[in-house]
Amino acid sequence: MSDDRSRTALGALIAAHPWSRVEFVAHYNRVADELGEATSLSLRQLDRWIRGDLATGLPQSAARRVLRHIFALPAERLFSTMVNSSGQSGHDEDKMSRREEREWVMAAAHESRDHATDAGGFELAEATLADLRYDIDGLARSYHSTSPTALLSDALAVRNRVWRLLDRTHRPDRATDLYVAAGHVCALMAAASFDLGYVTAAEQQARAARTYADLIDYTPLMAWCFGLEAEAAYWTGAPRRALDLVSAGLAVAPAGTARVRLHCIGARAWSYMGPTTADRVNTALSAADTERETGLGDELHDELGGHFSFSRARQARCNATTYVQLGSSAEASEQARTALELYAPTGGQWRLIEAEVRADLAAAHLLSGDLDGADAALAPVWGLATHDRREGLLHRLRQTGVPLADPRWRDVARVEQLAEQIETFAAASIVRALPAGQD
Repeated sequence: MSDDRSRTALGALIAAHPWSRVEFVAHYNRVADELGEATSLSLRQLDRWIRGDLATGLPQSAARRVLRHIFALPAERLFSTMVNSSGQSGHDEDKMSRREEREWVMAAAHESRDHATDAGGFELAEATLADLRYDIDGLARSYHSTSPTALLSDALAVRNRVWRLLDRTHRPDRATDLYVAAGHVCALMAAASFDLGYVTAAEQQARAARTYADLIDYTPLMAWCFGLEAEAAYWTGAPRRALDLVSAGLAVAPAGTARVRLHCIGARAWSYMGPTTADRVNTALSAADTERETGLGDELHDELGGHFSFSRARQARCNATTYVQLGSSAEASEQARTALELYAPTGGQWRLIEAEVRADLAAAHLLSGDLDGADAALAPVWGLATHDRREGLLHRLRQTGVPLADPRWRDVARVEQLAEQIETFAAASIVRALPAGQD
């Protein structure tokens, strides 16, 4: 049995929690003092427990009571590997699949976390806040590698934990931390709802996130939410409302990345009003470039990042979409190629956004009459799994369909095949795979 498999369940639980070993020792001794138990823990003793290296069996009863208070699990379960090491259950453990093992360990960790939350009374511990930040950071950073439905499920669980803690917290500084967490998780739920095609739900989640941010004057999140609401507006045929939302966002946005994103979204909103708005589009894009040159960032777009980020690559992706909508093939192609070059070193981390860029590049090729270029751009897109076919990509593929209607392509068999391929791809997307929306 490998060293990893010989660890006790206690070791696995500590590894699954954002505690360090030193932090756990301090937490254990603090809990022991609070409970009045005559026991203390050293780092050396903890390492022996983790390895299951206990010559006399389970720890003393006082230690078992402290561990049960922390983890809400009996000592026999916490030290299960040690207890069973001389019996046949070691053979049973070997038969357990890694998936079952992980589910068991994580379920135990969630039980422990929830118990620790409830055990805190009305005093919100820093460890609980650290746990929330850890979960939200993971949601933001794994957004583009997690299906929207799975992310919504995970985010919902985090949001409900935040709500439960808000109901029990009276310290203003702790409430502020929880409003930040609530805003982040509702913003991520807004994005996931949008990716599934539930625009009304996305707007409601974004407004909820913005409300939490407004309560604590958290301007980067307020600006981000105004941006998402603006995207939803022009996506659904209301570009002027989108511009109003962009203006509201710019009124509160901190200098730097937040304003870059809003100017780019404003340019897209102008592009939806037709080619006569080209000067307005270019003015907004120039403002975004000027803001980018400040090199300034904030705690949401640049420090938390993940789905909240707006890098130069995402800026180029956004600009490509704007120029496609405006019908400017050369500029759209240039921006799309820039985005793909910037994403190339990321090893597929942003592959779903890259697919959106390829849809814009295909549309640019078609606008200039290059059918072969469009085919080449879309070739990597067709293999995306159903849960990766999100609303942002489908919208861009629908834009690709606009130049296909140009009279020059009439009676061209390959164009008819491409239009059918887009339709088939969209029909098998996660957006269409869901029951009818409740918008």
